[in-house]
Amino acid sequence: MMILERICGETAYISDDEREYTVPCELLQGCGIGDVLIFDCGAYKTDTAATEKRRKDIIALQDSLWE
Repeated sequence: MMILERICGETAYISDDEREYTVPCELLQGCGIGDVLIFDCGAYKTDTAATEKRRKDIIALQDSLWE
C-alpha cells in the first residue's frame, strides 16, 4: 500500500510497506496527504475506497484509546 506522507516544495514523499521514496509532484493527480495511492498510466492517483477505509480504521483506533 502506497501512502502520500508529505509534500515539500515540488517533491512528494511516498511510503509503502518497505521504504520511503520521492517523486515529483507533477506525477500526483489530485492526491492529498494521507491518501492511499495507485500508480496508473505514469501518474499517481488516489485509491478512494482504500483511503476512506484507512481513515475509518485510524479513527476507530483513536477512539478505542479513549474508551
